[in-house]
Amino acid sequence: MIDKIINLLNKSHDSTLSNMPPTILYNEGWMLRLVLDWFKNNPGVTHKLAIPADCNWYSEALLPSPFLRGPKDKNKRFAEGYTHADGVAGKFDIGIINKGELSLKPECDFLYITEAKMFSSLSAGTKNAGYYNQAARNIACIADLSVRANLINCSFRRLAFYVLLPESHSDMNNIKTIISKQHITATILRRINDFENYDNEHGSISWLRTNTADFVSKKIETDVITWEKIVKFINDPSLEVFYNRCLKFNQKYKNA
Repeated sequence: MIDKIINLLNKSHDSTLSNMPPTILYNEGWMLRLVLDWFKNNPGVTHKLAIPADCNWYSEALLPSPFLRGPKDKNKRFAEGYTHADGVAGKFDIGIINKGELSLKPECDFLYITEAKMFSSLSAGTKNAGYYNQAARNIACIADLSVRANLINCSFRRLAFYVLLPESHSDMNNIKTIISKQHITATILRRINDFENYDNEHGSISWLRTNTADFVSKKIETDVITWEKIVKFINDPSLEVFYNRCLKFNQKYKNA
């Protein structure tokens, strides 16, 4: 059965042969998985996306939020569900607490989260907080994970949030503003002030209320990394072909 799936995928770039939209394969999600897998298999390289030999990567992990909706407060104003991480690298477990949920290992000293884009932009907010953008949400989740694992005061080799996108992305300047530390700090603090419960069971809201500015400015790295620079660094012709097909088949979203 696997060989049949592979055959279908191999035809997806040819409109005369394909039985499904090419974007099912040629998209930012699969581009990211190929990139992270390469870095995992080349642990000695020097790059922001480098993955040490003692770390792993995962796609579509569920990140618990400081404002996570509990089983008894489904209607709580401003609460939210899990944040879906396009990619994460570091020392973590998946599914120990809840299905699909990421938790940090006790010895975790390396963690970065990636948001992958072709031509779409970062999401502007959540249902209950329209301003709580994707960058601020991911970084608040990193803080929450650290508090839950009692690692908030520990030293990390890397603790970061990266946005991966094409160099021609029309919203590049706005995305750079959104991931600026000043903007992230202000957004998280606004989210905290709008939330009704400041003393949740794991205490990350209380911690963030007084430590967000220092955490964002001193512990977290944020950056935009273009796919083009990644492809050039990896220097694999097959990855370049795949990326060019991603660009081709996702063009309709470029000006969306």
